[in-house]
Amino acid sequence: MLQDEKRIFIEKYLGKAESALDDAEFNMKHNRYSTTSNRIYYSIFYSVIALGYTENFITSKHKQLMGWFNKKFIFEEKIFDEELTKIYKEA
Repeated sequence: MLQDEKRIFIEKYLGKAESALDDAEFNMKHNRYSTTSNRIYYSIFYSVIALGYTENFITSKHKQLMGWFNKKFIFEEKIFDEELTKIYKEA
């Protein structure tokens, strides 16, 4: 993948993550908790997709993406606290 295309893709998914988080905040204020939860999950999902692209890991499969993130960034490299595994899974 060309570097410019990669950057555009990453920016696109970070934008989608931010938009989903904005939607979550709006829905939370209006007591729409199920939709809030959905939008929080997708904000995480889109962010991890963008992270995957920075590492040349490309998938659209939710469980595969979660497994890769947990293995690489929580258990192997220990960049994030293990609590994120629980948050991601429960979202």
